[in-house]
Amino acid sequence: AAEFQLTPGTVIYPDSDQFLFSARFLGAHIGLAVGPQPLKVEVGQTAARGSISFTRNTAQLGLGGEGYAIEIANEGIVIRAESPAGAFYAPQTLRQLLPPAWEYDGLRPPRKNATPIALRAMNIQDQARFGWRGAMLDVARHFLTVDEVKRYVDLMALHKLNRLHLHLADDQGWRIEIKSWPNLTTYGGSTEVVGGPGGYYTQEQYRDIVRYAGERFITVVPEIDMPGHTNAALASYAELNCDD
Repeated sequence: AAEFQLTPGTVIYPDSDQFLFSARFLGAHIGLAVGPQPLKVEVGQTAARGSISFTRNTAQLGLGGEGYAIEIANEGIVIRAESPAGAFYAPQTLRQLLPPAWEYDGLRPPRKNATPIALRAMNIQDQARFGWRGAMLDVARHFLTVDEVKRYVDLMALHKLNRLHLHLADDQGWRIEIKSWPNLTTYGGSTEVVGGPGGYYTQEQYRDIVRYAGERFITVVPEIDMPGHTNAALASYAELNCDD
């Protein structure tokens, strides 16, 4: 049967810088499975036989803003997209076509026993049915570190979700720094459900989360729950209460 084999020597060719992040993302993940290094990425070069290419859709496929097409054949893989977002979603589909060792190093055989990773020849054309594909993460009740939120973002990206509803304040804790109201975090951020230590994100850390998510075409939707669910704020500043 026709198939394309991935090897450490496979090169990825994005036709422009707008597809560079997605090409590097794909190269890093394939490198985990066939590595040990990420695959080589060359921008604007003519794709050679046995390579993977990202190219702006010129085939009148009507892919739309988040759509993509993947053609897998013996001689290589061609990814077509209208936008950087579509180009990013294509590697997520390729990830789902590969064996579990692609995602989890505990399943990878020793290098000396490794076998080539092959993708069966096929054509895929995919578009998002819904413009808002969201997930909610409640860090108010149970605080999560920046790295844990990024891990959640990574899992969202794998499933092509594009909105992260981040629940930043509730009765159980206040999780984002407001520099003019420092007690919101130093006091209101020091609690969580079942008596944990709590925590909060500095403005710099929050910007880092937004940047990381944005690179993966996920928009962070912050929520400060008002007018109810404000015990963390009321406990931080007596003057916010009716009786001081």
